[in-house]
Amino acid sequence: MKKILFALALVATSVAGLVACTEEEPFNPYAKESSIKIVSSNISFDAAAQSGEVVFEADGTVTAECTSDWCKAAVNGNKLIVTVPENISFEGRSATVTLKCGDEQIKVYPHQQGMLFSFADQNVSVEMKGGSVEIKGASTFDVTVTADDWINYEKTDYGYLLTIKANDSGNVRNGKFIISCGDAKTTYSITQKYDRSFAGSYTMTYFTDNACTKSASKDVTISRPTVEDPNSYLLSGLVEWDIPMYYDDVNNELFIMNAQYLGQSDTLGVFATVSYSTLDKASYYVGYSTTAAYNIVFSYQLNNGKYTLDLFDSAKRINAERLSQGFNIYTFACKEGETLTTALRKTSLLSVRQPKLVQK
Repeated sequence: MKKILFALALVATSVAGLVACTEEEPFNPYAKESSIKIVSSNISFDAAAQSGEVVFEADGTVTAECTSDWCKAAVNGNKLIVTVPENISFEGRSATVTLKCGDEQIKVYPHQQGMLFSFADQNVSVEMKGGSVEIKGASTFDVTVTADDWINYEKTDYGYLLTIKANDSGNVRNGKFIISCGDAKTTYSITQKYDRSFAGSYTMTYFTDNACTKSASKDVTISRPTVEDPNSYLLSGLVEWDIPMYYDDVNNELFIMNAQYLGQSDTLGVFATVSYSTLDKASYYVGYSTTAAYNIVFSYQLNNGKYTLDLFDSAKRINAERLSQGFNIYTFACKEGETLTTALRKTSLLSVRQPKLVQK
């Protein structure tokens, strides 16, 4: 009985020994504590150019190798000095620096953040009289600013303050205020209104025949019929009836609407219709369409406060092989709102070729 108990005790002791061995770390004959020890590290950078250091302890001479050319690393005594330039991109970047002492080495990882640039593209509308525009944003580094000569600007605590001069150009004008820094570029598109008025007295010169050999001149006026609609005008003095004109402030076009009803001549309706020709002027046409492409369009210039209006060649909108010639005043056997056709056309009251209006 004693022998049995003794044998069991030996087995138990062996099992306990086996359990104790399995709980220990496995033996690694190559494991060796590095002789380079990092004491402190300060190599996490923002986007500005700067230096940081890693303090270490080592049992010999330490050298450093860096994997990235944007990051410079050099050993000075017991310190690794890491130097980084400005990071003018939005992306952060990292490098690997290896410290070596004899056969041993240790790695450290400098990191630099991307730049801050919080300006954003924007479209701004300014009244004709001018005004101020606040541009909010910030940049890590100094920026380059460009602007049209009618846009003044100054740096502020929140970004920039733009001062827009009064618009005396005679037209809606568009300019740009551009902020750039490194890879970043922001454009502020500035549109300034121009509350133009073509109203006034004009001398109108034109030809009365297709060959443009017979000229004529008349004193006419352009007026605004209503205050409520600043883009509607009346051309008066050319014929017995006023001719409506319109200004499209989106496309910057002054025009007479084609197939425009002017009034009555006895039982006939009076209409203004566009005229155009082939490029060689061998054939001439009259258009009856009321679509915008057929409108009689005028270009305009403002010089010394006076407008000059010229016929604009808009016939290419109808056909690339056509030229604008002007317009006609015809009577038609129809009423306002009815469709014009050649069969309904009766009498030519006036032919206007290559008209030009010069404000007095």
